[in-house]
Parts: sequence; C-alpha cells; structure tokens
Amino acid sequence: MAIAVNKLVEMQGGWVLVNNNQITATVSFEIGGLMTARPAEVLAAELRQLWSKAEEMEWHGSQGFPRLMIFATLTCTPWHWVLVVPQP
Repeated sequence: MAIAVNKLVEMQGGWVLVNNNQITATVSFEIGGLMTARPAEVLAAELRQLWSKAEEMEWHGSQGFPRLMIFATLTCTPWHWVLVVPQP
C-alpha cells in the first residue's frame, strides 16, 4: 500500500496498480486526482495498459480484473450525479 500511496503523491493523483511490491501500471489524473487535461488517446492508452496488467493478476482467488472495479471512479466521486434531460 505504501508503494501505491507514494507513487500517487508523486503523480499528484490517479490510479496505481501494484503487484508483488512492483508498480505494474499507472493512470494519471493530475487535476484534483480525478481528472486529466491530457488528450483522450493518452488516457485511453494508460487505461488499456492498466486493465491488461490487471487481467494478468489474481484477484481474491480468481484470475482477471474484477469487472465492478471499472466503475470505482463513479462510486467515489465527491459530488452527486444529476441527470438533466434537455427540454425544447
């Protein structure tokens, strides 16, 4: 956990994947730890790398990245989501 936290501080926020005490992938969210100003293609490449590395790991006794973790950023945001339907 300390390895991940130290890397997060260095990156100024984001995701860090650690396996056997080694950082295997990172995703940088440098704006408040929640967003990035980098191009979408760069973020997508980082996410693909993280998910690929996560698929190679064992999670709670089973192989592969738990699919519900993909929604982790939606469930821990500091605001409430409001759906607004456009009206004419």
